[in-house]
Amino acid sequence: MIYYKPNKSNNPRFGISVGKKIGKAFLRNKYKRQIRMIIINYLKKDNLKKNNDYIIILKKNVCDLSYNELEEQINMSLHLIERKDS
Repeated sequence: MIYYKPNKSNNPRFGISVGKKIGKAFLRNKYKRQIRMIIINYLKKDNLKKNNDYIIILKKNVCDLSYNELEEQINMSLHLIERKDS
Protein backbone atom coordinates (compact mmCIF):
# COMPACT_ATOMS: atom_id res chain seq x y z
CA MET A 1 0.00 0.00 0.00
CA ILE A 2 1.42 3.38 -0.98
CA TYR A 3 0.18 6.75 0.21
CA TYR A 4 1.49 9.94 -1.31
CA LYS A 5 1.15 13.67 -0.83
CA PRO A 6 2.81 16.63 -2.60
CA ASN A 7 5.72 18.25 -0.80
CA LYS A 8 7.62 21.50 -1.24
CA SER A 9 11.10 19.98 -1.54
CA ASN A 10 12.90 19.46 -4.82
CA ASN A 11 12.91 15.66 -4.64
CA PRO A 12 10.69 12.75 -3.70
CA ARG A 13 10.92 11.44 -0.13
CA PHE A 14 10.05 7.94 0.99
CA GLY A 15 9.00 6.37 4.27
CA ILE A 16 8.74 2.63 4.83
CA SER A 17 6.54 1.02 7.44
CA VAL A 18 6.70 -2.68 8.23
CA GLY A 19 4.41 -3.87 11.02
CA LYS A 20 5.18 -6.51 13.62
CA LYS A 21 2.67 -8.87 11.99
CA ILE A 22 5.24 -9.42 9.23
CA GLY A 23 7.59 -11.23 11.61
CA LYS A 24 10.62 -10.77 13.81
CA ALA A 25 12.96 -7.78 13.51
CA PHE A 26 15.43 -9.49 11.14
CA LEU A 27 12.60 -10.23 8.69
CA ARG A 28 11.14 -6.72 8.91
CA ASN A 29 14.61 -5.25 8.32
CA LYS A 30 15.09 -7.56 5.33
CA TYR A 31 11.92 -6.20 3.73
CA LYS A 32 12.95 -2.61 4.46
CA ARG A 33 16.31 -3.20 2.75
CA GLN A 34 14.57 -4.76 -0.23
CA ILE A 35 12.16 -1.83 -0.51
CA ARG A 36 15.06 0.66 -0.34
CA MET A 37 16.83 -1.16 -3.19
CA ILE A 38 13.64 -1.25 -5.25
CA ILE A 39 13.18 2.51 -4.75
CA ILE A 40 16.81 3.26 -5.66
CA ASN A 41 16.54 1.15 -8.82
CA TYR A 42 13.22 2.81 -9.74
CA LEU A 43 14.67 6.29 -9.28
CA LYS A 44 17.67 5.41 -11.46
CA LYS A 45 15.61 4.26 -14.44
CA ASP A 46 12.33 6.17 -14.06
CA ASN A 47 13.05 9.55 -12.56
CA LEU A 48 10.01 10.57 -10.54
CA LYS A 49 8.90 13.92 -11.91
CA LYS A 50 6.64 14.90 -9.05
CA ASN A 51 7.84 16.19 -5.73
CA ASN A 52 5.86 13.88 -3.49
CA ASP A 53 6.21 12.27 -0.10
CA TYR A 54 5.57 8.54 -0.35
CA ILE A 55 4.75 6.19 2.50
CA ILE A 56 5.03 2.50 1.69
CA ILE A 57 3.21 0.26 4.15
CA LEU A 58 3.82 -3.47 3.91
CA LYS A 59 1.03 -5.82 4.91
CA LYS A 60 1.25 -9.42 6.06
CA ASN A 61 0.66 -10.87 2.58
CA VAL A 62 4.06 -9.51 1.49
CA CYS A 63 5.60 -12.66 2.98
CA ASP A 64 4.08 -14.66 0.10
CA LEU A 65 5.86 -12.58 -2.57
CA SER A 66 9.30 -13.11 -4.04
CA TYR A 67 11.66 -10.15 -4.46
CA ASN A 68 10.81 -9.88 -8.16
CA GLU A 69 7.07 -9.89 -7.46
CA LEU A 70 7.50 -7.26 -4.74
CA GLU A 71 9.58 -5.11 -7.09
CA GLU A 72 6.97 -5.44 -9.83
CA GLN A 73 4.15 -4.44 -7.48
CA ILE A 74 5.95 -1.37 -6.14
CA ASN A 75 7.14 -0.23 -9.57
CA MET A 76 3.63 -0.62 -10.97
CA SER A 77 2.14 1.35 -8.06
CA LEU A 78 4.66 4.19 -8.41
CA HIS A 79 4.10 4.30 -12.16
CA LEU A 80 0.31 4.50 -11.67
CA ILE A 81 0.74 7.33 -9.16
CA GLU A 82 2.88 9.25 -11.66
CA ARG A 83 0.34 8.74 -14.45
CA LYS A 84 -2.50 9.82 -12.19
CA ASP A 85 -0.72 13.06 -11.22
CA SER A 86 0.22 13.95 -14.80
